[in-house]
Amino acid sequence: MAQFVIAHNPEPDSRLPYLLWVPLGERGLAFKAGGTWPRTNAV
Repeated sequence: MAQFVIAHNPEPDSRLPYLLWVPLGERGLAFKAGGTWPRTNAV
């Protein structure tokens, strides 16, 4: 079973400190985000 994953962005100069991986499709979807849910309304 695939899981939703939140990790720290390894790019030190990025304004978006988090990486989000959503298990959709064959490879999933990856996003950079400024915050983690539920602490922020929009990701």
